[in-house]
Amino acid sequence: MELVDHLEKYLGKIDMVWADAEEPENIRVVSFWDFPFKDIVTYSTLGLSKIAFPMPDGRYIRQELVFSAYRNFNSEQIASFLSTFAQYLFSADKALLQGDFIGPEAPIIRGTLLNSVYSTVPMIFDEGLAVYYGSEPPPTVFVWIIPIHEEEANYIRGNGWDKFEDLLEKKNPELWDLTRVSVI
Repeated sequence: MELVDHLEKYLGKIDMVWADAEEPENIRVVSFWDFPFKDIVTYSTLGLSKIAFPMPDGRYIRQELVFSAYRNFNSEQIASFLSTFAQYLFSADKALLQGDFIGPEAPIIRGTLLNSVYSTVPMIFDEGLAVYYGSEPPPTVFVWIIPIHEEEANYIRGNGWDKFEDLLEKKNPELWDLTRVSVI
């Protein structure tokens, strides 16, 4: 099974593909409509997993990014953000681990207040999506990228990612709403 087949098995048929011809790493972004729920678009990178990233414990891992947003948000901007973020990870040459956050910076999507991103396991999807074992060792892990507010990033910094995930579970925000209010 190829990586694309793995994605389509768990997310449905690819709807759109974005590729930057000038990008040397050839990382593409693909989208899946109405997944995991109606009116939500899920995006994934393809190509980031060509390299294995080092982890702090000395092991290596391959990764692809998953991101979801309501359909009314600009797909071009989201694809551009994901492509740029994948390029950043490619250049940084380090794995993005559960609980990592990056930011605050400028808003990740124009017109929103979300200016940081948080990485975690793709728990809202079928658990089979999380790891693709068909890549050369090591396997490819799918990382769910959640856009967050600066206050949320500061909360993670002060309290830890596990407390933040407990808070997300308790408050149950619509994480695909890029105009949502902070849970803090």
